[in-house]
Amino acid sequence: VASILLLFVAVAASIRHGTIDVGGRVTCNGKPLAGVEVQIVDNANFGDKVATKKTGHIGFFEITGTAKNKVFDFKPQLIIKHNCNYKGFPSKTCKRQHAFDLPQSYIAPIGVLPNRYIMNELDMRLLHKGEKDNTKCH
Repeated sequence: VASILLLFVAVAASIRHGTIDVGGRVTCNGKPLAGVEVQIVDNANFGDKVATKKTGHIGFFEITGTAKNKVFDFKPQLIIKHNCNYKGFPSKTCKRQHAFDLPQSYIAPIGVLPNRYIMNELDMRLLHKGEKDNTKCH
């Protein structure tokens, strides 16, 4: 019985939680990108989607994501899916995808209001520090 209780405590201690809040503006060649999908995913837990929003009419976004009961540490990543400078055949399902690793220092415990991580203007024509470009067509 004691070993089962110890195993339960060890498993419970390994479950991770956290909330992150991110804001910024998405542009293409300096012009606002409206209606672009912005996601927070948990990169450590098989890319689990934590939150999804669309940019506003002038490209601004504010998104808050909470990871609950995760097996691994919460490693948030911001994903922006867009068609900026896409040179292929125009398609609603073919999106360029930029991924930005978000700082662990901005993760707050669940129930605590996190400080917003401000990303400022993100021009999708460029690759940014800590960011990857993946074009995915489905």
